[in-house]
Amino acid sequence: MVALLCLALGRCAAAPPPRPARESAPQREEAGETRQEPSPRSVASLQFTEQARLLIQENKPDEALSILERAVALYPSNGRNYYYMAEAWLLKRNVSQAAEFNSLAAMYLRDEPEWTIRVKAQHQRIWMKAKP
Repeated sequence: MVALLCLALGRCAAAPPPRPARESAPQREEAGETRQEPSPRSVASLQFTEQARLLIQENKPDEALSILERAVALYPSNGRNYYYMAEAWLLKRNVSQAAEFNSLAAMYLRDEPEWTIRVKAQHQRIWMKAKP
């Protein structure tokens, strides 16, 4: 009788298994593939990247560099940040810094064909400016 009462009230049932820790980037299945959702940090970094790109277009390299430093702190493997850092340093006529950031951009963007083309073109512009 006690067993019946326990089952009816549901208090004797086994506790549910603990939930797994929440991932910072949940996975989603699409067409048989598992892909990672962007983390909030990467999304924020990309927003900073876009702000910096617009500042570079407005010829404001110092402001762009300040924002790009924040973007890199949030998401260091975003190669676009390094590409735009190189652009900002080119605007400031600092070829050696531009070359450093272009190298980082090349490393992080090597698997993105469209960006690889941009990085190579940027590399050519940097070395054209480096020539006396």
